[in-house]
Amino acid sequence: MRLLLSLLFLAFFAQIHLVAQVLPKMPSIFIQEDQPILNDTVLVKEAIIKPFEYQVYPVEVDSKLQIILPTTENFTMRLVDESGNVLLSHYQIFGENQLNLGHLKAAKYFVELSCPKGKVVEEITKT
Repeated sequence: MRLLLSLLFLAFFAQIHLVAQVLPKMPSIFIQEDQPILNDTVLVKEAIIKPFEYQVYPVEVDSKLQIILPTTENFTMRLVDESGNVLLSHYQIFGENQLNLGHLKAAKYFVELSCPKGKVVEEITKT
């Protein structure tokens, strides 16, 4: 009986270990608030999985957009309009960054941040 319990424990631990190795490589998942997801056992109201810590603000920008990234990685940043046109791109950025968007027309834009750990996309509005 002990042998059977030990084997079951080892099999369960091995599965957890494999899941732990896979999770950091998962892409970002964004679920809108108040859109619950129901699985077998858990009701989740909001889930945001980010591959790295970052800040992009303000969401409604007049001229200066702040982007704060970790200093441990080199990132690629792209500013994309609603049609998918790349308006700005910067490579090997990290730490605190400020973009001047004063020359852009009022519209919605997307800030794409990527590094070997993954990619995130933030929507901003130029006022």
